[in-house]
Amino acid sequence: MKVILVCIVFLLNATLAVADLGKHLFILSGQSNMAALDPSISFIPAISREFGSDNFIVIKDAHGGQSIRRWYEYGDLYQTLMNKMDYVLEYENIETVSLIWMQGEQDTEYPDDYINYSNHLNALLNQLRADIGGFKLHYVIGRLSPYKNGEPGWDKVRSVQVEVAESNMLGVWVDTDDIDRKRIHYTELGYRQLGHRFAMRAIQLIKNNK
Repeated sequence: MKVILVCIVFLLNATLAVADLGKHLFILSGQSNMAALDPSISFIPAISREFGSDNFIVIKDAHGGQSIRRWYEYGDLYQTLMNKMDYVLEYENIETVSLIWMQGEQDTEYPDDYINYSNHLNALLNQLRADIGGFKLHYVIGRLSPYKNGEPGWDKVRSVQVEVAESNMLGVWVDTDDIDRKRIHYTELGYRQLGHRFAMRAIQLIKNNK
């Protein structure tokens, strides 16, 4: 009887310990290639298999054809995103916060945008770090496809996305070069590939930085 009781107490304590860890928050944001991604198809299933269906929250807020200027320095799209996040951060028990960022096409057009893209992206990450309080910010950046490789702005943004991701142990980037697409956007298959790839990189990042 004593052995059985000890086992029950151990299992109960283990269950409570898991519950106390809280949920993993994933923030999916960016422009059209994020807007068209349905997280329920490939992103959420992969996250659910890893962490359990009740142990994560996904917030998605993406807008096609938008420059990063509308997010950094507390732009209007950043405020829209934060309005969705505020309740979760205040009332949910959160363990980790991960930004999944797919954006940059719009910023390849004008020199002032692509020359300053590194400053703008870092400013966005810094303000999000401040606004999530004491949590570490994990971030996964989707690198632009090779659609316009050879154009100065396109090449610049692609290189910045890799540099910013590799500058921090809490950041990684996703290679989209081999993902199925039609011109600048991805196909139905491509979005499934992209969502799964985002999930795998985010899971790896969280497991490596507990």
